[in-house]
Amino acid sequence: MYKTLTLFLMVLLMTNPAFGTDIKIYTLDECIKTGIENNLQMKSSNYDKLLSEEEIEKFVSQYDLFIKLDLVKSDSEFSMINPQSGSEREICQIIMGLGKKFSLSGGVLSLEWLNQATESDATPQLGDPTYDSSIRLAYVQPLARNFLGVNDKRALEIAGMNKKIVALAYDYQKLFLTNQIEKIMISLDLAGKNLKAQNSYLERVKKILETNRRKFKDGLVEEVDIIASESRVNILSASILPGENSIISSEENLKQLIGLPLDEECRFDISLHPVIDHKEISPQEIIKKAFAENPQLKVLETAIEIKKLYAENMKNEALPMIDLVAQVGVENTSSAISDNYDAIFSADHPSWYIGLNMKLFPWNKAAKSELRASDHELEKSALALQEQKLEIKAGCLALARELKAQAKYIIAARQSLELEEKKLKLEKKKYARGRSSIQWILEYENDMNNAQTELYKAIADYHILEADLRLIIGEIN
Repeated sequence: MYKTLTLFLMVLLMTNPAFGTDIKIYTLDECIKTGIENNLQMKSSNYDKLLSEEEIEKFVSQYDLFIKLDLVKSDSEFSMINPQSGSEREICQIIMGLGKKFSLSGGVLSLEWLNQATESDATPQLGDPTYDSSIRLAYVQPLARNFLGVNDKRALEIAGMNKKIVALAYDYQKLFLTNQIEKIMISLDLAGKNLKAQNSYLERVKKILETNRRKFKDGLVEEVDIIASESRVNILSASILPGENSIISSEENLKQLIGLPLDEECRFDISLHPVIDHKEISPQEIIKKAFAENPQLKVLETAIEIKKLYAENMKNEALPMIDLVAQVGVENTSSAISDNYDAIFSADHPSWYIGLNMKLFPWNKAAKSELRASDHELEKSALALQEQKLEIKAGCLALARELKAQAKYIIAARQSLELEEKKLKLEKKKYARGRSSIQWILEYENDMNNAQTELYKAIADYHILEADLRLIIGEIN
């Protein structure tokens, strides 16, 4: 019978899906790594980085070589006979060209090859159809607005700074995620230790209850001791349930945070060292490091630089448009295509011109308004930076004080626990000699359990303060 039962249990275990399954254990570092890879906000921030790179590519592309091809056919009729073009005219036109904008000068160089066939009832001596061909090399150089391509360069520089801001925002998102993961795991460790302490206390109370029941039969204790023990067992059994539910909820929150399925079987392992190695850092050092490394400050500082560049662009946009235009080429018109090309390639009919294209804006209210708005935005950003620095400074000072105070509190909590343990030990000796009651034992057991819980909480609070300090100074553990 025994062998049959053993065999049945072995088969049951081996056919159980959970049998032999390795449950993944996540440490703090693994949770952080998994969160950075899977957290939805981190993925969204990563797409922002990709979009900022594409924005830079868009500005760089303005300096790419471009190819031009125009195919045109037109047919016109006139109500009056025009001696130059006739009353009817049909044009077929092909224009091919290349062009490039230069970052150094901001000018545009273009090469254009035009081929045009014209049929009309004009004067017969021109032939029908006639062919026009030309090759022209032109250059347009801004002399006022966007001189030497300053606006184009600033726009590219602004796009680069926007990419930096996106990268800093990504870094801060990673820091904030790490901070959240650390705090949840610290809370899990605290809840686990508290639950373990409660279960341990419950087991001790149950043993005392069993002992008292035996002693009651022998007439060694009063019935009130039995009632007190049973009441304490019931209260403790009920108080454990919220702690268990709290742990389950925290684990689900952590899974959601790091991008794990809620039904995934896994365990989270973090064990805070019971001894705190507190090294006091001066508030000035913390503030200095925060001002140098905090991503939020860097974002505001970079935003100010962007607004300065934008303001310079607005000043430039207020200038008139004055472009130097220079063009050289060769062209010809004849009744035969071959004659046309011979004249073109032998440069029989050269042409050139040089001139200024000007566009003035007497009031230019839009550009002036944009310039004033950019100045206001710059001043507003400077105030935001100042406010952020004040908040960070206040946060650093508070954290430095709280860490120092919490380190002292841990020492006091540990001493309190030692005293409670000593008090309980002495009371048990009194109880063994018949000089105390079980009520006092239970009371001192509860006091020791509370002191243990308080020590766990003090250590957890210290580690949470450390996590907040790393967040404010921009440092990942």
